Amino acid sequence: MAIAEKIKTLTVTEFNLIANKDPRGSYDRRTRETLQHIIHKLKDNHETHTDLERKLFYKFSNAKFDALEKKSKQVQFEVMRYRFSSNAKHSIKLIASALCVLVLSGYIAYKFILDTGTRQRVDIALNDRLNKVGLVSKKGMEKIRQTLQTATNKLKETSKENEQLSRVVEQMIHNNRVTENLKYILKQIYN
Repeated sequence: MAIAEKIKTLTVTEFNLIANKDPRGSYDRRTRETLQHIIHKLKDNHETHTDLERKLFYKFSNAKFDALEKKSKQVQFEVMRYRFSSNAKHSIKLIASALCVLVLSGYIAYKFILDTGTRQRVDIALNDRLNKVGLVSKKGMEKIRQTLQTATNKLKETSKENEQLSRVVEQMIHNNRVTENLKYILKQIYN
C-alpha cells in the first residue's frame, strides 16, 4: 500500500517533511514555519485523520522547535570554552615547565659553576633581599636567637634578684625591726 493511500489530510511532501523531524529539534526559520503550518493543518482536520496522521498529530501536538541560530551559538560557545580551557591548561603547563627549567638551571649554576667567593656574595645579596621583603635569612635568624637568649638570661638574673630581695624583706618583717628594715630597704633601693 502506498503512502498516498494512508494519508488524507497531508500531501506526500508534507508527510515526508514532518515524519523525518524531531518535535524538540532545532531548525531554521523557514523549516519551523513549514512544520507549524503542517501541525495546524493536522489540528484543523482532526476528524479526517488516518492512523498514520493521528500518530504524527500526537507526536507533534506539543512540539517546541528551537531556532537553529540559537543552537549554533550554543555549540560555538561550547567549542570556544573548550578551546580556551585547553589553551589555558597548555599555557599553564608551559609556564610551569619554563619556571622549573629556570630554577633548576639556577641551582646547577649556583652549586657547580660559581666559586666559593661568588657563592658567598650571592648568599649575602639573597639575605639582604629577604630582609628587605620581610623574610628572615639564616644570619638574621641567628641574630634573633642571640638577642632572645640574652633577654632570657637577663630575665633569669632579675628574677633571682627579686627572689633574694623578697626573702630579705620577709626576714626583716619576721624579725620585726622596723627602723633597721626601713633603712636597709631604702639603702637597697637607692644603691
